[in-house]
Amino acid sequence: MRVQKTDRGAIDKLKNHFSKVQIADLDGDLDRDPYIAGAWAPMTLSHGATGTIDWVVTFGLPEIPKMVFLYAAVRDVASAGGDYSLDFKAKVTTTNWSINARAERGNNDSLRTSHGCVAVADNGTTYYAATASGVNTMDVFLRVVAWER
Repeated sequence: MRVQKTDRGAIDKLKNHFSKVQIADLDGDLDRDPYIAGAWAPMTLSHGATGTIDWVVTFGLPEIPKMVFLYAAVRDVASAGGDYSLDFKAKVTTTNWSINARAERGNNDSLRTSHGCVAVADNGTTYYAATASGVNTMDVFLRVVAWER
């Protein structure tokens, strides 16, 4: 039987990393209530819509996060006709998108979901851009599941 050494340093790094992650739990009963903003449940967007989300102001997070773990659901009235999406990134100047939620080539108005980590700028905001089928055609539902302090 071979005994494997424990890498204390790696375990300590993991513990330190996960101590920075805050699970969304509004009432403290550990059932992991997501943070949901009324404005984004749903938010209706048009093609070409862009903007920023302030996680503290809009979603009520108690601190400015470095990163949010986001659940996004989108639907577009003409999703069967094209490739439509809602994309997120930390800054307008960043070239790559962190995550995107796609409403593409399914049944019209079918709800599509996506989740992942989205970087947050130093001022507590994240940039978004919508590619939709027209004016006020994409409904977006966002939930913050966890964030990194």
